[in-house]
Amino acid sequence: MTTFRVTTPVPGFTGDVGAISFVKGHAFVSDDDNDAALIYFRGQGYLVEDIADLPAEETVGAGDAARVTELEAENADLKAQLAAATPSDPAKGASK
Repeated sequence: MTTFRVTTPVPGFTGDVGAISFVKGHAFVSDDDNDAALIYFRGQGYLVEDIADLPAEETVGAGDAARVTELEAENADLKAQLAAATPSDPAKGASK
């Protein structure tokens, strides 16, 4: 697993781009299950840097941030599975 620091083209942007959350213009993204996002970011002019190439003081919290991103993606998948498994009419799922 490689972790990248992604910097938005809009300085200071805070918000989501797809499943990736940015804070003050930066996000730490692992390449596990995020290859498509990294390709998108590179193609759209985001700066994508391998954290191994950065000074240590610039990568504090990178592992935690990448793990949060992974957990958010897992959470979204679980919510989608739950929504698909839950009947749209609760009365249909109730047994009498």
